[in-house]
Amino acid sequence: AAGTGLLISAPAFARLAVNLPLGRLADTVGRKPLMRWGTLMTAAGQFGTGLVMTSGLPAVLGMRLLIGAGSASSMSGSSAMMQDLTDRAPQHRAQLMAFQSFVLSGVWVAGPMLGGVLAEAYGVRNNFYLAGVGIGLCSLGYAQLPETLQLRQQRPGAGSSDGGVGGGGGATAPSPSLSERTLPVQRAIAAMLPLLRSSNVQALSALAASASLGQGCFMVVLTLHAREAWGASPADLGAMFSLTGISAVAGMPLGSWLAARTGRKALIIPGLVLSHISFACLAFVDTREAFYALLLLSSLSSAVIGPALGAFTAEVLPRTQ
Repeated sequence: AAGTGLLISAPAFARLAVNLPLGRLADTVGRKPLMRWGTLMTAAGQFGTGLVMTSGLPAVLGMRLLIGAGSASSMSGSSAMMQDLTDRAPQHRAQLMAFQSFVLSGVWVAGPMLGGVLAEAYGVRNNFYLAGVGIGLCSLGYAQLPETLQLRQQRPGAGSSDGGVGGGGGATAPSPSLSERTLPVQRAIAAMLPLLRSSNVQALSALAASASLGQGCFMVVLTLHAREAWGASPADLGAMFSLTGISAVAGMPLGSWLAARTGRKALIIPGLVLSHISFACLAFVDTREAFYALLLLSSLSSAVIGPALGAFTAEVLPRTQ
């Protein structure tokens, strides 16, 4: 159980370590490079997991960390690109994000069951190779997308300086100062401070931490609990994961419709309360029927608030940061 928890939490640990610098890179280097190279890193981690499965926990753990870093890169770039695209039609932001979430959640319907069938028929190791191929194809797809990052002046005075250079006929732009060349981390922290003082950003950060903790419990503790409480088989566990995918697919359109007609917080807060209470009650049931009913209620409530939460996040983040 401890080894399983360590392997599942390793990607999250890697994301925690690299999310902030990757966010800054998305605003300087661009969205597309993070998406392309991040998916390639993730694909390499999947292939590597298959290759070192029998080499012990440390080797597999290293591959899981690589998967986490790669997924953090691709998610940072794709989230920023999605916000860029929805800025062109802010009145439809919730619906557009709901459609994206609908597509992403769809794989959870068939994926767990299909993975179980393939693992039994061809072996667990081949599943990692298949996943690596699919993620590598995503990188090729990202390569065809246009870059959405809008280039902007690096410093407030850059516009006037460039104007002077243009009229000087031979003058060169001033060289960056020593601090500009050597203190990128400090500048990144200084740029983040105004965001961290925002109550909305603080609440969203706490919510993201809560969601990650809940996901960790779902992947590890809840799986073990289902096996001990009512003897869940591998097929039952696959159905459990598929059930969350079905609820996400069903909840996203409903959440999109509600988000367009109600306030963001008016939908997010009660949805979160219902989802978290249902999730907590899973600790007290010992039958398959009750377990599935509570899990469905929790997942459906979480899915319904997804479009409103995504739209609210995009709206409270200033475009200058």
